[in-house]
Amino acid sequence: MPQHPYTLLLNSGGMQSLVATAMHAELRLAILYIHDGRPNGEHRHACSNMQADHYKIARRQEIVMPHLAASGAALDVTQPPSRHAMADVQILSAAVGVAVQLKADRVIWPQQVGGELTRVAGATETVMLLQQMLKLEIGREVPIDTPLIEMTGRQLVEVGHTLDVPWQMARSCDGPRPEPCGECFGCRKRHESFRAAGLEDPLHSHAH
Repeated sequence: MPQHPYTLLLNSGGMQSLVATAMHAELRLAILYIHDGRPNGEHRHACSNMQADHYKIARRQEIVMPHLAASGAALDVTQPPSRHAMADVQILSAAVGVAVQLKADRVIWPQQVGGELTRVAGATETVMLLQQMLKLEIGREVPIDTPLIEMTGRQLVEVGHTLDVPWQMARSCDGPRPEPCGECFGCRKRHESFRAAGLEDPLHSHAH
């Protein structure tokens, strides 16, 4: 009996990746992890593998793109880590290339921008542009799904709670140390998301 085609899911080891993986766990998933040069890359990669193990995803792809992290920029703990201006375009282009090689039927990009309409519009335009380019290149489109794009942090946690995701397998801290610092943008955003949802974060006691 022929197998269903792969669905390629970008997984960076964070909360969005975890929830998106749980949402699509019934599909024949392949995971793509991109080493993008962020200081927390080692721990994100470990979390990505833990998530894949938990959901029994055997097919895992990796691409090394360290230039995506903005070089020479000091870490400002009040802001997200700096990234290359064209990071999303390069990431999606790489993902689409892997999807074509795997003969995947679509790509899942767990991007989340909440209620920021400008960023939602920008992400949507990026996806449409890449799909048009791919159609010109190979004569067909590879759908790129963004199931989390408009979710707030509270909504993400609520959906993850409903799916009983193992939150301890998601990396949020932007720093290089194994334990969450509790002070960076990622840690504070995670804490606020759980607080808004009225739920306890399994890592909360380690973030202080």
